[in-house]
Amino acid sequence: MKSFAAQTLIALTVAAVQGCCSPSSSVGAARARSLTSPQLGAMYSQMERLKDQDIDWGERNPLPREFSEAGALYGDVGHLDRLVFGGCMDDKAALVFDGLRANGPRQVRLIPGENQRDEVLWRDPVPSGAPQ
Repeated sequence: MKSFAAQTLIALTVAAVQGCCSPSSSVGAARARSLTSPQLGAMYSQMERLKDQDIDWGERNPLPREFSEAGALYGDVGHLDRLVFGGCMDDKAALVFDGLRANGPRQVRLIPGENQRDEVLWRDPVPSGAPQ
């Protein structure tokens, strides 16, 4: 009897996790990779304008239209500076906006999912600290 209960619990847990992972990280990563350089640059500029507001976007705070139209599901600015495009738990596809608060490259990196290498999808063509 314990075996049946344990198997049922495992099956329900797997079903619940699969349900929350829609779309999957691979689908989210593909969606993020499909964004053009001008789109990514505009998204970086929008995150830069919002960086001091410390906002979590999700159920209570809807994403700005530019981000939701690009396919982002939720995200934040002021903490992790990211937009999530798919996946769940630790296996998320997310765009991370580097250089909003510190010196370093102003770039957008894709984290395509758990245990996968980051990819730089956009880098500011004007080096940090250079006159614009």
